[in-house]
Amino acid sequence: MQGSRRDAFEGIAVYAEQEQGGNTTTCRDSKGAKHPIVATEATDGSAFNAHWGEAGTTVQTLREEGLLEKIASVKRHDGSWREFGRSLLKRK
Repeated sequence: MQGSRRDAFEGIAVYAEQEQGGNTTTCRDSKGAKHPIVATEATDGSAFNAHWGEAGTTVQTLREEGLLEKIASVKRHDGSWREFGRSLLKRK
């Protein structure tokens, strides 16, 4: 049942900047899973890459006019990556 409450997902991660650079956190989701995350920022400050260990990655990139593009990918068993989500967000 797509769109049902059963398909709902929510996750919370609060990043803490590390002295040696980068950020680390653990995301806790509504399904009871914990995901360790290591995040880095692009040198020009335009992108934020959250690496979810072996599970996946999320790249958040600042675009023109205050838009934020978010691309989420998961790692397949063969080692390749498959994009499963893409959002273009704008602050109200």
